[in-house]
Amino acid sequence: MIVFVLSKAYWDNRNFIFAFMIVQNVLYTLASVGIYAIAMQCCWKKVSASQFTLFMTISNLGTMAFAGLIGPISENFSWQISLLAFAIFIAMAWLVMQFLNIDKQMEKVAELENKDLESKIFEMSAI
Repeated sequence: MIVFVLSKAYWDNRNFIFAFMIVQNVLYTLASVGIYAIAMQCCWKKVSASQFTLFMTISNLGTMAFAGLIGPISENFSWQISLLAFAIFIAMAWLVMQFLNIDKQMEKVAELENKDLESKIFEMSAI
């Protein structure tokens, strides 16, 4: 995104725009697959469908919120400033993600799985 903002001189070049769109969509797809895989790993199996749905809903709401901001931002600022603002938002989200402890979350999910398994074994032995 930053490269696109800094290359305003090439915005009239169709090939440049097509190449940017292709690269952006490929990177978005790869990032989405990674995020979905991480989100699925962070889900407790017992409630995974609901929890994963919640993760995806939050993701989609974020996408819709930023899409809704495109109009007001582009009306008040140039496209170059608008795209730079979105790049800054993406950078801030990336920064926040650095503080997430996925390993700790996965440990907690494993603990829940073990407790659930132990309770099932206890129930079966009581029968």
